[in-house]
Amino acid sequence: YQLIIDGAQVPDPGTLYFYGAGRWGSGVEVPAHDRDFYELKNVPHGQLRWVYFYSKSCDSVLRCFVYTPPDYETNLSRRYPVLYLQHGGGEDETGWGNQGRVGLIMDNLIAEGKAKPFVIVMANSYIPGASFGFGRGPANQPTDTNSPYSHPIRGPGGRMYNPVAFAKVLIEDLIPFIDSNFRTIPE
Repeated sequence: YQLIIDGAQVPDPGTLYFYGAGRWGSGVEVPAHDRDFYELKNVPHGQLRWVYFYSKSCDSVLRCFVYTPPDYETNLSRRYPVLYLQHGGGEDETGWGNQGRVGLIMDNLIAEGKAKPFVIVMANSYIPGASFGFGRGPANQPTDTNSPYSHPIRGPGGRMYNPVAFAKVLIEDLIPFIDSNFRTIPE
């Protein structure tokens, strides 16, 4: 939700901010009856970190979140499987790390022996310059007609999901970056 103050929509400063519905807003958690699996417990904890990488596919520096399991920093000879976990529509790479509590869920599952340790990568599916924006104004014409982004992009607005552009960034840029910077099991 957002507050409207003097006609401006602003997040509630008394709550946590989350990115959803294509914007930053406030959120209130209503505790679930089965919340035990995502609560903060006295178990070994992994790390959830922001990682920046350059995408040649869209000529931009992009950000992703990477979860590494509790033994990642101490078991330096071990390599880990990777899950590329995507957000829902209107969300971004912060969704699973913030609202979804992916780190706490994994820490608890690993501690209970219900999951084996693995790396989780959460990237933003909305690629800069890859799709029609939500903005007004004349369409910006493509400069490279051979590019997967070669359709006109609407004026100064936001981004929409383009699966071809995201797949290109994922396969050509993000996976190789993760495999070369983290101890993964490349496949």
